[in-house]
Amino acid sequence: MNTGLFYTERKSDKEHAILENGLAEAVQTNFDVSFLEIPASMRYKVIAKEKWSSYVSTGVSSSLFLRYNNSFESESGINARKVSDKSDAFTLAQTNLLLSAGVDLKLHDRVSLNVEPKFRYGIYTNDYAFSLKHPVSLAAFSGISYKF
Repeated sequence: MNTGLFYTERKSDKEHAILENGLAEAVQTNFDVSFLEIPASMRYKVIAKEKWSSYVSTGVSSSLFLRYNNSFESESGINARKVSDKSDAFTLAQTNLLLSAGVDLKLHDRVSLNVEPKFRYGIYTNDYAFSLKHPVSLAAFSGISYKF
């Protein structure tokens, strides 16, 4: 059984043009959202060698919404800003199914280096979810593991 805590922050700053009454106007859009994800998964070793092993893993995770900031500014002075309320923090945003495969490289008796590509599919989403329209995401995790 594996668990952990992941912090995700997604930012986007874009300048683009919009067409308003037949005229192009430059617009600056800034977007920032952050989540805390808590996964729980089971790992099955496929190959176990002395210095390395490969595994598959499956489980679930829950993403908790932390904050949201979105601003819009145009050349003509139109400004808009949406900011999350403090009462929105730690609201359940998404529940995901997880599927991954990885490799552990043994560095010491209880310490290993791991690389794990991960597939995430959102089975529950709400207005706080970043991936409301596209609940599928791919990620590559790597790190050092200590086994108790």
